Amino acid sequence: GSNNLNISATDGVPMTVTGAAVLSVPAGGDYTGNTDDRIQVLGRNLDRNGTIIATGVPYLISEDIRVIDGAAVTIEPGVSFHMAADTELTVGWNASDAEIQAVGTQDSPIVFSGVGTTAGYWTGITIERNVKSNSKFEFVTIGHAGPSASANLTLRRLFDITNSTLHDSAGYGILREGDDATDYVTPNAFEDNALGAVGEL
Repeated sequence: GSNNLNISATDGVPMTVTGAAVLSVPAGGDYTGNTDDRIQVLGRNLDRNGTIIATGVPYLISEDIRVIDGAAVTIEPGVSFHMAADTELTVGWNASDAEIQAVGTQDSPIVFSGVGTTAGYWTGITIERNVKSNSKFEFVTIGHAGPSASANLTLRRLFDITNSTLHDSAGYGILREGDDATDYVTPNAFEDNALGAVGEL
């Protein structure tokens, strides 16, 4: 693919991509100096392996995103997602295998936040049952998701999440299955989630 693509002075966003094309955004470019310095992502399916790269500007997620069909998706440290109202990210949608590696660093976390900063503004992230066990979140911040009785992060299987922050949900920070005895509280931070840190589905 291309590299070092510079897009500026546009009346809107510098780039709009659909589905798995978000895995092919050129690296090393400059996407600043536009009316809206965000890369717009339209849904839906991420159905092949690839990496969502840090571009220096946020990704504006305008529609639901689904990781499906055995795809392995990696998110680089420092990537920021601005989630539109009522959107969601589902990993392993419709009982398909999938893998996600979202590993930030203390200085460059991966951030999912609402375009609006009210609690429950967007639907949240769901890790479905068939997601591969080596998937993980580390140094990930998830905020403003989860309408009432929902959560920023819904886990339908055991999941490796550490050094992460879940905040400002209208529901829980994390919802998990009743037979999931994992301690999600100790290795993570929970702030201002209306129903508490962790609840059961």
